[in-house]
Amino acid sequence: MIARASAASLVVASACALGAVPLGVGGVRAGVGVVSTLLGGILLLVWVGVATARSRRHGMATSAGPAWAIISFFVPFANLWIPVRTVTELAGRAAPWPLAWAWWSTTLLDRALHLVVPQLVAVPDGYAAATAPVTALHLGLAAVTVWVASRDHEATLRA
Repeated sequence: MIARASAASLVVASACALGAVPLGVGGVRAGVGVVSTLLGGILLLVWVGVATARSRRHGMATSAGPAWAIISFFVPFANLWIPVRTVTELAGRAAPWPLAWAWWSTTLLDRALHLVVPQLVAVPDGYAAATAPVTALHLGLAAVTVWVASRDHEATLRA
């Protein structure tokens, strides 16, 4: 349930990034995009922690415990590979799982663009136009990855 709510929220955020949500002025669309991105991200972290704990209770080996699975998203250098490895493990997939790596690669690219583009573009609209496609792709892939990983995780626990 948590993963599906996260995926739905990330789909809304992706649509807002592309400008596909007809909310009138750009500020309202941006606000909805920020709120849905934050909500989707928080729910993703909750799902990772809960799913990791459930996996361990069912005797499945995971390389990270529930706390480290969540904290690793924020730890420099560790956040380059531990989150994608954790999601791959939770889905019961053999590494490397292409969908998870596509999601995580676009996540890292989106983060890099948000650091570099403001230095290169002086106009705020130009900044949004330059980053929106990658942001939308990153959020859309996050939604699909979470949806598929949660489905496969549930199937693995039932088996």
